[in-house]
Amino acid sequence: MDNFYSPGKFELTDREISTNYLFQFKNRAHLELKANFVQVLLRKDYDPTNQGINYLLEGSKYSWSEGSLLFTSENLKTFKYGFQTGYGGFFNGDKLYISGNLNYRLQPYGYISIIFSYNDLILPEPWYRTGFWLLGTKLDITFADNLFLTTYVQYNEQADNLNINARFQWCYKHVSDFLIVYTDNYFPESMNSKKRALVLKISYWFN
Repeated sequence: MDNFYSPGKFELTDREISTNYLFQFKNRAHLELKANFVQVLLRKDYDPTNQGINYLLEGSKYSWSEGSLLFTSENLKTFKYGFQTGYGGFFNGDKLYISGNLNYRLQPYGYISIIFSYNDLILPEPWYRTGFWLLGTKLDITFADNLFLTTYVQYNEQADNLNINARFQWCYKHVSDFLIVYTDNYFPESMNSKKRALVLKISYWFN
């Protein structure tokens, strides 16, 4: 159980109670059943769809419960996968969701993965029923035991955003890295750029 309180008055603002049962198979795959009980006090106006249609008011309280099922396949296989699905409350409505990932390892060169997520929000008017997709792919390449390249592309329907990210990492000594990270964000319909950045980072271990 996680409780969150406001400073000063020490008023309970949020609470989450979680319970789960895990089945571990001999091949190290696992199946997990989960149930959550959530209580939220909004500290500012909030749009549950992030579309700016309407807002739940600051100071309003909501509580709901939800259940989910998660399965992850054997980790040692060249191809592995996982998925999660659940249904339950969501503020003043309900939510049905499913997410998953597919991973294929190309030893010793790296791996490629695909992720997906769909959230179906069932809310009263003026939101009504709204669905959002999140889709992405990720590629990890190992050039040497100290030289790596990671790239991913992700489409977020709720944020109306297409993100492209690439990270080059050189481990030039133990626990010391040099990184170059490039990220770009686009409007999916027109492919006009929203924001892009190039970041250089270096870390050095003095011990």
